Amino acid sequence: MHQEVYSPFFEKNEVLSSSFLKGGRNNQATKVQTSSAMYVIKTFLNPASRQMRFEKEISFLNHCKNLGIRSVPEILQVNSETFSILQTFVDGKKPDALTDFHFHEAAKFIRTVNNGEVSSHIEFIEATEALFDGQKLFDDISQRSKLLRATNIRSVVNESILIEVESLIEKLLDERFSTLPSLNSLIKSSLSSDRLGFISPSDFGFHNSIETLGGLFFIDFEYSGLDSPVKLILDFIFQPDYFILERDANYFCNQIGEICGIEFEDIKREIRLLFAIKWFLIVLKRVSPEESSRITPQAVENYYQTRLLPLV
Repeated sequence: MHQEVYSPFFEKNEVLSSSFLKGGRNNQATKVQTSSAMYVIKTFLNPASRQMRFEKEISFLNHCKNLGIRSVPEILQVNSETFSILQTFVDGKKPDALTDFHFHEAAKFIRTVNNGEVSSHIEFIEATEALFDGQKLFDDISQRSKLLRATNIRSVVNESILIEVESLIEKLLDERFSTLPSLNSLIKSSLSSDRLGFISPSDFGFHNSIETLGGLFFIDFEYSGLDSPVKLILDFIFQPDYFILERDANYFCNQIGEICGIEFEDIKREIRLLFAIKWFLIVLKRVSPEESSRITPQAVENYYQTRLLPLV
């Protein structure tokens, strides 16, 4: 039993059982069974950022509620002292295999989230790591690329891959003065002048979805806020947990593009390659023994072969 977690919402005699669910490094989800129903309590842990992530999650879920979106958990209560949210329990699991249905639901969700009145955008601040200036992406890649020379990484990952990626990054950084204007132009053209911004769940993908008997639900909005559609689309495509076929990437992008004016073919190979490299470096970091969600070197090499190499 985890009384310290559920005590802001339930008396001890109300709870029949409780158990931790697999969650992120900065939050803990706890399943709580009472005599009347099953619930989830999401608690934000990192003192340095929990206030903002707590507020972002609440803002996004309230926005969904105002729009009548039912494919997200419902907030039942919040406790600002413990930075915890009592939510409805969504009974299901992550998708096993992706079909047209999944991409249709994902695109519909993003479109609906952005269907509200312009005034509804006022409650949102920028998403975590929002991308409104392409230079930020180059800076991010440059900073992350230092990992390529880390001893604990080079000792376990195929060295030829690390050398190839390092060379590729150097080339892209050298050519950024020709790529950057294209990226910034794409970002600018995707942001409608009659809106205050594009509302993004951030960290959006099927890794943060639950397939249920009633349909597909989406979870985890602690990084949400105003962002560029370009970042949302390419992060969705290159997030490593699910392999996205080009035809599905094309469909998702073009569906979102109907509200932001871009099509998949508008996104140049060099821009897609930048996002693939960023995600390769994010995956690479997880090889480190210090990472709580550690992965195998083979997973890194597979990402290189299937996501990054086809764009080179």
